[in-house]
Amino acid sequence: MLPDNVENVIINTGNLISSKELKKKAIQTPTEEVFDSISTTFLSWLSRLQEEAVNDSTCQELRTVFCVSPHAIKANQSDRAELKISIKIFLGHYDSEDLKTSILEMMNSLDVSVVDSLILSLPPPSLEEKFNLEKMKPLWTVLENFVHEGKLITIGISDLDTPELAELFEWAEVR
Repeated sequence: MLPDNVENVIINTGNLISSKELKKKAIQTPTEEVFDSISTTFLSWLSRLQEEAVNDSTCQELRTVFCVSPHAIKANQSDRAELKISIKIFLGHYDSEDLKTSILEMMNSLDVSVVDSLILSLPPPSLEEKFNLEKMKPLWTVLENFVHEGKLITIGISDLDTPELAELFEWAEVR
């Protein structure tokens, strides 16, 4: 569907709370949540692309494709004092550089210098795989660095069982 020259696809699902499509569904897992939000955003992007009738030569020059949801907003400075910005990042693999890039890209996309809350969703484990704090440490260190720089106020993680969360809590500097 995309030309071979496309190296990156960045998807901004926007404000999921205002998405009528997702409100109608009882989403139960992080996988379903990310799948539905990405699908909605991508289909909306494809529809706009077809309406704009982008020619093939333009597509052949693309290296990065930005799929932005109609629910995506930018906060102007006067509104920012009254807004709490929370984001959730779904990782496909344990890569601290990808996490850092995702956070910076999101902040740039929203045109903000501080995010109030960030929740990290780890890659889904295989059936035989158990939580590995050593794989998690570089990711949490990236989040802690953003907190120390004043770019993130609070950080959290989803989908951990109590013993796994306790293990991270014992190790972490920012809790």
